[in-house]
Amino acid sequence: MNPGGPLLPVVKPLVLCEDVLTTPGRENVHLINVFTIIRSRTSPPFPYRKRLICVYAQLSDAEGEIPTWVEVVEASSQQTLLRTAVHLVVFPHRRMLHRVIYRIQQCPFPRPGTYLVQLFGAGYFLADQVFHVLGPGAAHE
Repeated sequence: MNPGGPLLPVVKPLVLCEDVLTTPGRENVHLINVFTIIRSRTSPPFPYRKRLICVYAQLSDAEGEIPTWVEVVEASSQQTLLRTAVHLVVFPHRRMLHRVIYRIQQCPFPRPGTYLVQLFGAGYFLADQVFHVLGPGAAHE
């Protein structure tokens, strides 16, 4: 709920992937290697840094200028591991659909576990995606 503030966007979908390819002048978006599990293959396995995580989201049904950002959070401790720079999304009218891509480089993971990518707009939580970070031989339940 956002009484008296900007009309916040609806987020559908929020996807984690290894890369996002777009073609200028075309509507197509290609999400490369969508995932919900990251597996460390380093020795020792932790702490681990993921070279690149792309966060793709479609935002709609909002009005005005909405500053947005993404945070990576360890679920068990609620510790924020990384916060992206703010990206301003401008909605001249509610029918506008925006596709946003956040590229997170060298994201640190101190240990295996459950993590969240959380999307914020105008200081409010908008959506999240859960994912898991595992060691080399670990199985996911």
